[in-house]
Amino acid sequence: MRLDFEQGVPAPPVDRLPVRAMYLKACQAGDHRSCWMATSMATPNSTEPVNEAEAIIRKNCAAGDRLSCRAFGDLAKSLDDDPTHSALVYLCLNDEARCDFAGIRRECSGGFPYNCFVLTFMDSFAPDMPDIVATGITLTREGCRAGVAWECEQLEKFLGAVSHPAWDDRVLALEQQCTIQLSNCNALGALYRSTSPDKARDAYEHGCQYKNEFDITIEACKPLWAAYTDPKSGILEPVPGRAKQLHDSACEKYRACW
Repeated sequence: MRLDFEQGVPAPPVDRLPVRAMYLKACQAGDHRSCWMATSMATPNSTEPVNEAEAIIRKNCAAGDRLSCRAFGDLAKSLDDDPTHSALVYLCLNDEARCDFAGIRRECSGGFPYNCFVLTFMDSFAPDMPDIVATGITLTREGCRAGVAWECEQLEKFLGAVSHPAWDDRVLALEQQCTIQLSNCNALGALYRSTSPDKARDAYEHGCQYKNEFDITIEACKPLWAAYTDPKSGILEPVPGRAKQLHDSACEKYRACW
């Protein structure tokens, strides 16, 4: 998405329905990744494209496409005859006494990172936990890079469980979430502040200009304004008066004068 450095604080969130429709069309034509993208663009008031794409993902999963099975995320628990890897997981989450930890470990080792993630909090003191986390990072890195947005969120959680997460993995997780889901753009900006002020600026601008449908407040733009007005940030205005423009539009539209 192009950045417009002349606009103030946008009133409505960006409408991605036309984009979802394009991904759904490609999904219907047989492109698996487009199905994952369509489900990643859910909105509070428009679920039809998501539901149709989800049904196609389910068929692709049943046909043997492992990434399509993984792309279900936690949507799978609503399916009575779930063909994916998650049946053991949801039995475990709903009734810990019947939790099959050995089975979940097998599915984790077999290439299903959500099962690895469940073990991190259901069996957190297991002696093999470092190996489980390492497996989860490897798998979710693969899924995130392929465009399974839900696994970018999982990658970020796995990275939080290690003392020195790889920089490239942190960037991958946040960049994909910012691009696909329009989420965590400000976290990406904060990550870049110490290494690349221009990339930090663009991430903050992206979070402000293209906030997702679940973020309807002006808070998405406040970190951007704060970065421009902080002389220590190293983040320069792309056009003169950009910080004032954001401040004035926030005051005018929302009566929020930072």
